[in-house]
Amino acid sequence: MLVGVISDTHGYVDPQLAEIFRDVDCIIHAGDIGAGSVLDNLEAIAPVLAVRGNVDREGRLLALPERIEVSLGGLAIVVVHRVQDAHPDAETQIVISGHSHRPVTNWRDRILYLNPGAAGRQGFHRERTACRLGLDGVAIPELVSLGPKSREGSRPRTPSQKELALTSQNVGDSATGGHTWPKVTMYTTSWCPDCRASKRFLTQNGVPFTEIDIEDQPQTAEIVRRINNGMRKVPTVVIEGGPTLVEPSDRELGQALGVA
Repeated sequence: MLVGVISDTHGYVDPQLAEIFRDVDCIIHAGDIGAGSVLDNLEAIAPVLAVRGNVDREGRLLALPERIEVSLGGLAIVVVHRVQDAHPDAETQIVISGHSHRPVTNWRDRILYLNPGAAGRQGFHRERTACRLGLDGVAIPELVSLGPKSREGSRPRTPSQKELALTSQNVGDSATGGHTWPKVTMYTTSWCPDCRASKRFLTQNGVPFTEIDIEDQPQTAEIVRRINNGMRKVPTVVIEGGPTLVEPSDRELGQALGVA
């Protein structure tokens, strides 16, 4: 299952969203919608689940719930506008929020805390962002940039780690130097020195990647075992359209990704 996640539109719908969310099963809006027309435009793409933000004070927006609890893709999700209002319980696996205008993907106590950032043109953020969230018993978020807040027409790209100050998920610029990177997923543990080395190599070379800690998300350990003939080896690096690397050296990563 694939879910589009968006927040803090403040009355603006970027035309790129029709393409970015073209294949999603539904869209989650984490509040500060700003206008009913935003929901109309999103509903033309896919069914929408939305919560009320602090600027949503009139008409149909005022009638929206402040909190949604829903199960999607086999995962229990709580949606609120402000993360401090989430109050996850023992069953919660994902908390989706907005409000801060800062994109975050952070696994804490086996819960994914996801903030897609701000997709609108009001606020202190510089980069407008949204998220594509894969759900199939495992949560795999992919943050997507909609371009600078101040001008239109930018092509979607994965935002850099420096620009977006992400937590736990390390993302580089997908179009650095005109280069389009393949999707890279790295399965890690917090204690693994080889994992830290591989993450450092990718970050230093501007390669975007999604990190999945198999101890924070125990169900993902089975993916690693299937790849490694029953063994739990990390880092395991899956390159879309390319090889899967197990405990790779910097040289092996560089060769697989075309990094000198």
